[in-house]
Amino acid sequence: MLSLLNATFGVGAIAAPLIFVAIGSHPGWSFGLTAALAVAIWAGAGAAGRSAPVAAGAVQAFRPHWLIMGFGAVAIGVEASLVGLGPVGLIRAGVTEATAAQLLSGFFVVFLLARLALVFVAHRIASFQLFTLAVTLAAVLALGAALWSPAVFFVAMGAPAGLLFPGFYVTASRLMGEDLRVPPTIVASGLVGGIGAPLVIAPLVTTLGERGFFWLMAGVLVTLAVAALLSARHMQTREDQDE
Repeated sequence: MLSLLNATFGVGAIAAPLIFVAIGSHPGWSFGLTAALAVAIWAGAGAAGRSAPVAAGAVQAFRPHWLIMGFGAVAIGVEASLVGLGPVGLIRAGVTEATAAQLLSGFFVVFLLARLALVFVAHRIASFQLFTLAVTLAAVLALGAALWSPAVFFVAMGAPAGLLFPGFYVTASRLMGEDLRVPPTIVASGLVGGIGAPLVIAPLVTTLGERGFFWLMAGVLVTLAVAALLSARHMQTREDQDE
């Protein structure tokens, strides 16, 4: 269900870059269109925004798991960097702006397909194994983008990128328990990476070579994959104890 809900994100993400190019990459029109869509959503929400508040649940033991939150921060940082800075990396590698926008839409098509596929297979694979598999595949594809074809391998990276958050979130939920503070803590740890990583990486992109962005992503992902593989047994043991 988490994968299905998250998959809806991909629908708009596929269309948005193409729309941006279609309106001449004009920021004013982009913000205006976003505002109009926000008003339409607000007007069409109906009774959805007036539902009764949910009663507060019982306060339970709150046990933050710093290791999985660290994994999540780095992984979501990579995902945010691919989405926000991937087109810049493609342009520096020789791709035109219009083609980069199309490739970003392709990235999100693959992203969406991966999340939809996860709806049918998520119950057959342990969540941290899924996370480790996604990170490892992303590392391999990032190396492919750096060594061979940035365009082809960037689009392919949409598949593992779409699996990072579900694998991280479900693992963290199982490790940290059912306290009401757990979900916002998990999301916040991901946002630390999602906000911080692009801020750190963006200034570096212009100082690196033509494919420097993809080499940087490959380095981060290889390191994360090795750390995940080394932590796999510990994570699985903790999940089994908490179930």
